Amino acid sequence: DINVVAYGRQFLTDPGMPHTYSDGSYNTWYRRTCAHNTIEIDGQDMPYAAGDRGTFFTGGPFDFLAVNSDVYKGLGVTTYLRQILFIRDGFWVVDDYLAGQGEHTYKWLGHYQPMPLEVDAQAGSVVTTNAKGPNLGLFATSPLPLTIESARGLMNLPCDHLCEEVPDAPYITLTTRGALPA
Repeated sequence: DINVVAYGRQFLTDPGMPHTYSDGSYNTWYRRTCAHNTIEIDGQDMPYAAGDRGTFFTGGPFDFLAVNSDVYKGLGVTTYLRQILFIRDGFWVVDDYLAGQGEHTYKWLGHYQPMPLEVDAQAGSVVTTNAKGPNLGLFATSPLPLTIESARGLMNLPCDHLCEEVPDAPYITLTTRGALPA
């Protein structure tokens, strides 16, 4: 999962959890892979699994994180390596590398706080269009043909009491199909 906060504003964020486990949306949304900023493979929910502790470096002009997992090994995907490079006062690079066997459908998911988005499928970009304050641009690259779609999902915002209303929020999917490694 990845969360992006920049210039005092939260952009990409994990939708969280419902306020109670008895909430019907726990099993239908929050618990599912599609509700998190990760990769879904072949439409399957990611099983619970432990990843490595990762490598993290911070200092100077950049931060770097790399975490490896075999969470999708049941589908023939033996490696899921996520590397994140943050260049201070500039940009992030998120690299997801998958290795294993077979041809699969990969869906990269990005959940935003409730805010307007402009999706340009031709250019492979998603840009927030907040009238006031900073915005975030996402530019996707892939050696395989890529489709970009936007949808709406639940977003559990923090509150001081049991919230009666859970707003929906935009998320995007970047989908492609191909053989590993990808």
